[in-house]
Amino acid sequence: MSLQNSLLHGNSTGVIKMIYIVDWDIPEEKRFLFYYYLKKIKRKYRLSVTISTYSVVKVNDEKLAREIFELASKYGKANLYKAELIAQANQHLR
Repeated sequence: MSLQNSLLHGNSTGVIKMIYIVDWDIPEEKRFLFYYYLKKIKRKYRLSVTISTYSVVKVNDEKLAREIFELASKYGKANLYKAELIAQANQHLR
């Protein structure tokens, strides 16, 4: 990939970064168990990421994304997306 093309994609290194997004809709009566097992997955992968209150998570690891997707599917509705990260700003802000 040329530098000009990679700059158009928001990435000066020319490396396209794939991200995985999992969103879910878990019925209220099943949320406790879902979040209990989600916490175990986070520990297994040593994640410090905070799960959004909007029932969505973005990760760089496909295996992790699929594991979260499978868990969410067990307790409710879930979607798994694969996307290219084309631009990122203010990474130091939290």
